[in-house]
Amino acid sequence: MELEAIPGVGEKTAEALRALDDPEATVASGDVAAI
Repeated sequence: MELEAIPGVGEKTAEALRALDDPEATVASGDVAAI
């Protein structure tokens, strides 16, 4: 999944998401606090 392709996700947010265990689930759940 290309994280930058998600609306509202830029380079810095995509980097933070990649540090998580399951970035796709975090985005799908809308758990902004996890980022």
